[in-house]
Amino acid sequence: FAVTDFASILQDSVEIRAHYSGWSSGFSATLDFEFIEGTPPRNVTSLQNIYDGGCSYTTSSAFEQSCLPPKMFWVDANSTQAMVKMTTTGHGFDNNINAAEFKPIDYSLFVDGSLTHTQLNWDADCGINPISPQGGTWIYDRANWCPGKRSQTFDHEITNYVTTSDSVEINVNFQSYTWSGTQTPSYIIDCQLFLYEGSNFTNDAEITDIIKPSLKDEYSRFNPICGQPLIKIRNYGSDPLTSVVIEYGVEGGIVHTYTWNGYLAFMEEEEVELPLLQNWGGTKDVFQVSLSNPSGQSDQYLDNNIMKTPFEHVPQYEEKFAVWTQTNAGGGNVSETSWKFLNDDGTLHDISQTMYINNQYRDTIEFESGCYTFIVEDSDEDGLDYWANSDGVGYVKLRNVPGTWFSDFNADFGTNIIHNFRVGTILSSENILDKLDIFPNPATDNIRLESASLINSEIKILNLLGEEIYSKTANSNSESISISAFPNGIYTIKLLGNNTSIT
Repeated sequence: FAVTDFASILQDSVEIRAHYSGWSSGFSATLDFEFIEGTPPRNVTSLQNIYDGGCSYTTSSAFEQSCLPPKMFWVDANSTQAMVKMTTTGHGFDNNINAAEFKPIDYSLFVDGSLTHTQLNWDADCGINPISPQGGTWIYDRANWCPGKRSQTFDHEITNYVTTSDSVEINVNFQSYTWSGTQTPSYIIDCQLFLYEGSNFTNDAEITDIIKPSLKDEYSRFNPICGQPLIKIRNYGSDPLTSVVIEYGVEGGIVHTYTWNGYLAFMEEEEVELPLLQNWGGTKDVFQVSLSNPSGQSDQYLDNNIMKTPFEHVPQYEEKFAVWTQTNAGGGNVSETSWKFLNDDGTLHDISQTMYINNQYRDTIEFESGCYTFIVEDSDEDGLDYWANSDGVGYVKLRNVPGTWFSDFNADFGTNIIHNFRVGTILSSENILDKLDIFPNPATDNIRLESASLINSEIKILNLLGEEIYSKTANSNSESISISAFPNGIYTIKLLGNNTSIT
């Protein structure tokens, strides 16, 4: 979460509390702060809560009256800009309309009685949750949250609706509905009003994130990659941002240049897909990006123009291998599951035939040297193995022709599987440890580890306390380990070799 606007209350000694409630028996929480020295886009003059806490939705009128009454605030003479920050999630579903957890609704923001913003309070991407697979109903879309993901925070700019040295009325209304049943819907609401001085910069472009390539957990579904990078930029200046020059590449490698053109108002951001990076070699496995010339002018603030991120290389496969697909019983006669291979420029390389339910398919695909993306999609967003339906169990596996299995994807994948790989050489100055495959998983008696670089690497197994309970040096690229003596639980395998580790 970006908390720059909360800096005024993050001073001196601050008590931080992590609260947990949910359907499991235990948890641990780790909180990290990143302190960034620099100048914010605008200085906060006032931070005030509008709404805070949980509230039951008995009826629409009672909910608006008790939980979301209009609030009056004073705009001082030094404040020329304003924003409402809203984070709200819905909970409870044991009623006739599955409210509030599984009911998509809008909320509306009114300033001095005028409607300024309408927002759908919903997360439609639970099926591509990066924390997956999980137990429970993790694939079901929800009222602005998914298990394991952070809820979305919506920033509503209201600068044009406030006047200095005057009061302003803020009011939020939820879309009304009626329900019946045993469980009252409820919402957790956090809503703040921020007042600011004017913008600190006129012309400034900021890079806010690197989505691909990345080692961040939240982007794990899309990584590692060998094709087109994806970054996020923001207009940090008061003037509209219409263009920016972007230089990017692997540290110590070839620098690529791309000019983005578009339109971003102050504080607006956009994801930018960069042209294909042909060479992933360099002195370090670090991807770097720098911005310059916002709207064709000098950048007034250089500290937010550069970002770097470590990355790992995609696995390297043979020029011919087979896709083994076992469909389950989801949908009608035609399977909900399909797959395709994309070339590095996004064009189609190969696609699955029409697959029918409860059938096995073996398709051999041939490739030339290059970067490819393998995408498996399930139209019902419940994968090939999900406990809460009656579809049965399927699988998707990759196998050398002839040869052994080298990739066995988890069938509980929700919406899709996105898997990038390279055929031909990996351009890098460092030794790369190939992908490690472990199957079956879960397991009870034995597990098998396979990797092209497994031989002479050290295998360690750790329990949840981080204690090492097993260790050996691999004698081949395929190792079988007996786990029958291990207590039931969750374990971590760490592979150490070639100056690299995989966990």
